[in-house]
Amino acid sequence: MPYINEDSIKVGCVFKQKNDPAYNGKKIKFSIEKDNQFLVLDSFNLYGSGEYYKETDVLNVEKGDKIFFRIFDDGNEIVKNIDWKCYAYYVNKDTALTDADNKKIYKFESDEDYTATYKTGISPDFSGEINISGSITAPALSDTVILKILKNDIIVYTDTFPYAIAINDSVNFNINADTLDVFKFYFYSNTQVEWSAVHAHLKMSFLQDGKTINIYPNIEYNLFQNDIFPSNPSYLDVDTRIPELYIKFKAQTTHASDLIFSDKDVFYNYEEKIHINQGLSDTLLSIYTYIPENTPIYFDIYTTDKDLANNIEFAKVMLVFYTSDYSNPDTVYYPVGLHTVYSDSMQFLFGNLNRGWGQFAYSPENHSLPIQDSLLKMTDSLILANAFNALSDTNVVHDFPIDTTNMESIESGMGNLGNLITEHGLTLPFNQIFRNMIFDPQSNEWKDVCGLAILSKNKASIGLPSFFDDIDFSELDVPNDSISDEVETLSPEEITMEVPGP
Repeated sequence: MPYINEDSIKVGCVFKQKNDPAYNGKKIKFSIEKDNQFLVLDSFNLYGSGEYYKETDVLNVEKGDKIFFRIFDDGNEIVKNIDWKCYAYYVNKDTALTDADNKKIYKFESDEDYTATYKTGISPDFSGEINISGSITAPALSDTVILKILKNDIIVYTDTFPYAIAINDSVNFNINADTLDVFKFYFYSNTQVEWSAVHAHLKMSFLQDGKTINIYPNIEYNLFQNDIFPSNPSYLDVDTRIPELYIKFKAQTTHASDLIFSDKDVFYNYEEKIHINQGLSDTLLSIYTYIPENTPIYFDIYTTDKDLANNIEFAKVMLVFYTSDYSNPDTVYYPVGLHTVYSDSMQFLFGNLNRGWGQFAYSPENHSLPIQDSLLKMTDSLILANAFNALSDTNVVHDFPIDTTNMESIESGMGNLGNLITEHGLTLPFNQIFRNMIFDPQSNEWKDVCGLAILSKNKASIGLPSFFDDIDFSELDVPNDSISDEVETLSPEEITMEVPGP
């Protein structure tokens, strides 16, 4: 869960049936889990023309708590393209509130938050001229974003897209490459923007043995996906002249890092870089900026220094309001959102984690047990940060992802991937309980390395039997007081895939 204080939430899933005879007789089993317990455990018939959802009762959560949404097949056949979405919302907050990027502050929906990005480098394993082309579209964003394309960590292409202006652009240029060159594609912004609305479809093309080879790179977005304090709107009804940022740190730590302070709305953005080089318990920093009246303004701090962010106890903006009596100004404090990043190892395991959403494949020996946190790892000997960096390191990346339309390329790519895994001491996780998933930009899906679990914006596919047939759900330890009786099947006319609740 994202925010630092204890709070109360509800979570649930929505499923849509398939009015297709191919799904007749098929069903899936699903669960919602927390703290090694099943909160919801049920089955769902896929064939039909209705919509089905189930929601938990109120849950008490703290930042860092994990809620698992889990789908099983029926153990007989592969189940493809299950229409579903997951959601969570705070029950004692205004779920209609949105941040500067028009994202709901206290409501999280898996399809709305789905973000097509992953960190990796790519080598075409080719010597000669390569064409890089594609399109970039996005609505008006709350901050300027910069596209950078790097070859061997040297920028070879860059483009800047100003904030508050919709993006509709293209990329098309040629560049020479050697066999071991590694390319990286990076979208950067000083602050968080609505990355889920950015669509960057790029490809690398070259002619080899008379055939056109296309490679589709992952594009890394500069996400601030770990929210310490939420970004609430502040409404100012009179002019201000002297804003100051008041930050309190834990006194026992000394920090030397940078913060980005931002106040913005959809059409206005002010940013200032603040260098912190002190161990004070609190600090007052003067910031001089124009702040519009009578419009929601968002005050936020962004930092990639996770330790710094976790040692900030609170952050506020102190604004001095002037009325007609300039000799008697009014001082008001406004809350400040605080945003940082997750570690490389966390993103290697669970994906980009934008707004807290992650994914993985899980296949334990005993499916009647809830997910065990201690099993969510690749191998005991794997150093996750090093493994993650290995996948984007200039010296080790070879031809992955590969052109899925070319069998020779597939065979070559799988061989190179196997060499990469062997060289870095990674074990192929085909028989592991836990398998991480890698984003495939060509299909816009997350896939495990076995290709048995696939997750897209609003669909899931399961290819691994769950061997669930011999389990009696009635004997499982499911706390009754945590399961809502709110179960509803809708008629076809009512199907919306909208989330229940506020």
